[in-house]
Amino acid sequence: MTRNGTHHWCARHAGMLRALELAVVLFVNLLGGCQGQPPPQAGSVQLKGSETLRPLLMMCAEDFMARHPHIDVMVQGGGSGTGIAALLHGTVDIAMASRELSDKEQQYAARQGLAVRAFDVALDGITVVVHADNPVEVLTLAQLRGMFTGSLQNWHDVGSAPQAITVLSRLPGSGTAELFHQRVLGGADYSGMVQQMPTNEAIVTAVASQPWAIGYTGFGAVRVARDRVKLVPLQASPYASPVSPTPETIRAQSYPLARLLHVYTATEPTGMVKEFIDFCRSPRGQELVQKAGYLAVEP
Repeated sequence: MTRNGTHHWCARHAGMLRALELAVVLFVNLLGGCQGQPPPQAGSVQLKGSETLRPLLMMCAEDFMARHPHIDVMVQGGGSGTGIAALLHGTVDIAMASRELSDKEQQYAARQGLAVRAFDVALDGITVVVHADNPVEVLTLAQLRGMFTGSLQNWHDVGSAPQAITVLSRLPGSGTAELFHQRVLGGADYSGMVQQMPTNEAIVTAVASQPWAIGYTGFGAVRVARDRVKLVPLQASPYASPVSPTPETIRAQSYPLARLLHVYTATEPTGMVKEFIDFCRSPRGQELVQKAGYLAVEP
């Protein structure tokens, strides 16, 4: 009995040892098969800045994260100036901006030893909007300047109805406000009567509900109330032909307030940051740009 019992015990444990050896071999083979295939990159990408870019880059971020579930992309607005300042101070990975860097910003970057890179992600045109029932047909840049500086305060002065003009602008720090200030106001101060709004969409919504209001916005933001506002054709001078903001005139740069929308990095982007920027500029990313109401950047 003892010898038979010992024989059965040895046989049973020999089988267990063979099973264990097989498991070890499989585990080692599994490890070997994984070599050269690192785990998915995990981490986050932080963006801050332009309210014009915020909606369309949020769409890109959602699509990108669905394809890269280990990467979080956080998009925050606040205006182009806020985003550029955050980038130059090292608190975000990407700044969103609807304008170029100012001389002061470029000088600060140089002092910090930063090699700031810009990447175009969309085409846009600053679009002047009035209520759909406003009879005004066209405005010159000089008339716009008068409205926003306060020298023109009645619609009758520009060929419309005898009604006081309600003027809406973006908040200071907005790239859209800064570009309008440069190209239309020529550096002159905004009137103290101008009502400041936090986003492009807020301006469109306000104009849609106020028959005698006028404001400026990004081309894509018009989508929030397209049937209740009118896009005003602009004349660069009294003798120039009026040009309406359309995809064709914006792309051709014949519309006076056409512009590029950018993202900036403090250095040459790598890793997750580069992956996200490349996605935004890819055919899928540019498809989302157009879905948001803006124009794709030509390759």
